[in-house]
Amino acid sequence: MTKIDIFSGFLGAGKTTLIKKMIAESYKGQKLVLIENEFGEISIDGGFLKESGVQISEMSAGCICCSLVGDFHKALKDVQAQFHPDRILIEPSGVGKLSDVIVAVQNTADETDDMKLNSFVTVADATKVKVYMKNFGEFYNNQIETASTIILSRTDSIPQSKLDASVAMLREHNSVATIVTTPWGELTGEPDGSGAMLHSFRYYGVPETYRILMVTASGETFLSDVLTRRTLQSSVTVDWTAKTAKPPLQSVGYLLQFAATFVPTILIELVVLLLFGFKLKENWKPFLLVNLVTQGLLHGYFALFAVNNGVGPGYFMLFFPAELVIALLEAFIYRAALRGRSKRRAFLCGLCANVCSAALGFFLAEPVWQFVVSIS
Repeated sequence: MTKIDIFSGFLGAGKTTLIKKMIAESYKGQKLVLIENEFGEISIDGGFLKESGVQISEMSAGCICCSLVGDFHKALKDVQAQFHPDRILIEPSGVGKLSDVIVAVQNTADETDDMKLNSFVTVADATKVKVYMKNFGEFYNNQIETASTIILSRTDSIPQSKLDASVAMLREHNSVATIVTTPWGELTGEPDGSGAMLHSFRYYGVPETYRILMVTASGETFLSDVLTRRTLQSSVTVDWTAKTAKPPLQSVGYLLQFAATFVPTILIELVVLLLFGFKLKENWKPFLLVNLVTQGLLHGYFALFAVNNGVGPGYFMLFFPAELVIALLEAFIYRAALRGRSKRRAFLCGLCANVCSAALGFFLAEPVWQFVVSIS
């Protein structure tokens, strides 16, 4: 059975780069055929493809999105008959409708028992989501609305706030697709020092139940049993030898989640407290108690909110007002409870501490989460 994977995306989004990465890392050992149109964003190096065992079929009529009925249908059947590949990778034009490509592939696959449509992925440049939606309208939105998975490129070149805004806009057009925001360079496993491999990735839209598929460079695969999403940030331990995948106990999962968000907050606000001249020896009790209560409730609530409702516009509409309320509440408590400096300084300390923890927490949460998981 030949699997057909469609990689869609506007010109410059990076779909060709993603295909090269998949060929080198995920599809190694498989017999592949790449069908690309002659107006692709970047010509994939022929030497690279030859070494990877990939055959190229270019559409004689040009863009496959514009010639779906005749040339594409015949080319797809000819590829299957001539090469009998394990997988066919299709890179359509960046200015066509993904929905049309899916229909064309599905119609062709329905005529034979040897092919099936496996996936349809859209690659989107995280830095240009708003601009492309405005300027290209239907053509761009169709690729977003139709995709089963949306993989964002260049996510490491923009602030977290802009990335979150881009994801929210995408989610308005597709509420069910998995949205992958992990920088592509991080989508590989690295030794953790004990012989194990630590894989970390970020996502938006993973369903309540899911499976983990792992593929080695030699082509060996492992597909887990059905797992249940329990916390906003989750960890799963895979025993490759025993072929098992186990998440931690739910209580442990919540503790790890709390540690990953609370630890950066407490460290940042502690630094601010000291910079404002307050001695920890005199003020550690109110400082710790206030943060345990306010930050614990805040992060706990929004972690549960995100698990149940996803990270979308509603999440951010509630998050920022809640952060403002927490900042004012802590500022007034600091004003009344902190000792050794003026009440005015204590109030400003509370405001500044919350602003800093909210801003810097986005950058520290991920590395702290990885550290917590690696030692748990």
